[in-house]
Parts: sequence; structure tokens; C-alpha cells
Amino acid sequence: MENIKETKTMKEVQFIELKNLTKEDAKKYSLFPVKLRRTITKSGIQASVVLKMSESHLQIPLVSSEKLSNGKSRQLRYFQPDTFISLIIDLGLSEKDENNKDLNEWNVKAAVRFVKGKYSNDKEYYSLEIIFKQYKYHVHFLSQPQLTILEHLTKNNKLVDVKGKPVKIEWIERPDVIDELEELEDFSF
Repeated sequence: MENIKETKTMKEVQFIELKNLTKEDAKKYSLFPVKLRRTITKSGIQASVVLKMSESHLQIPLVSSEKLSNGKSRQLRYFQPDTFISLIIDLGLSEKDENNKDLNEWNVKAAVRFVKGKYSNDKEYYSLEIIFKQYKYHVHFLSQPQLTILEHLTKNNKLVDVKGKPVKIEWIERPDVIDELEELEDFSF
């Protein structure tokens, strides 16, 4: 019996690339609420996607990336409207209500995987991989304040999933190194 316990504690969680995750793999992760909102203004569409890790302590606005002419990508401070609309379409969300009026806000659930790893310069990073559905995901790299809040919530059993069940974070280690955030070629959808 003791050998079985040792085997279980020694078993390491295998890292699976997002593009290779199955529905069964995603079911292993906790679900969190995500609010999708768009505002139509004179200058165009403004979109926001907010991951609600804790209603009163940690709501993370997700951002998009922009591919630069030199082939690199940079993180934007907002969610690009075309990426947002693509997400609505891929999730099969209705854009009209029962009175045929435009809907501009949706609440969905997404599985979240907690990943840590290293940049090519040997600096460590922590990220959230938000899985909306198979092949539709988003990666958010945590800032130090966000990581501090997340650790505090976990330590005090205040990080809860959509069912109100406390979530214990188990960081999955990414085996390969990645480029610094500004140099990532494609960390968005």
C-alpha cells in the first residue's frame, strides 16, 4: 500500500500543448466565469474579456496580441474586436435577444490551466491558459501583483470555481523555454 502512495506522489503531471488538449483533458481543470462585453462607439467596436478569478479581489482583463512587421508580436492593452467577434462566433453565442435587439454582453465559463515555465533568458513566468473550447483558448501571463493575489486567495481558500468549490492551484511546468513576452509570435487565439 505504501508503494502505491509513493508512486502517486512521484507521478508528475505531463504537459500537453494547448492545441493537443482533448475535451477529456480540459474537464480536469476548474471552470471560472468569463464576461465578454462589446461597446459600439462612433469610432468602432471596443471589446473586453474579463476572467473573474474572484469577484472582489481578482478580475483579469484579457488582452490581445498584435503581429508587427518585423515578425514579432506585442501585447496590447485591449482585446482586438476581430478576435472578440471570432470568439463569439466560435462559442455559438447569440448576438440578438428574443426581441431581436443586439446583445453586447455574455457570461460564459472557461476551464483554466495554471502553467509555469521559463523564458529563454532563464527568467521564470506564471501564466493562465483559458480554454473556452477545443482549439479556442487564450494565454494570459500573470503580473507579479496578480500572482501575489492568486497565491493569497489560494492560501485562504478564497479562490473558488463556478460552483463555489475552493480551487487548489497545481502549477503545470512547461518543459520547453519560450521567448520573452514581447517576442512571442503567437500567444493569443
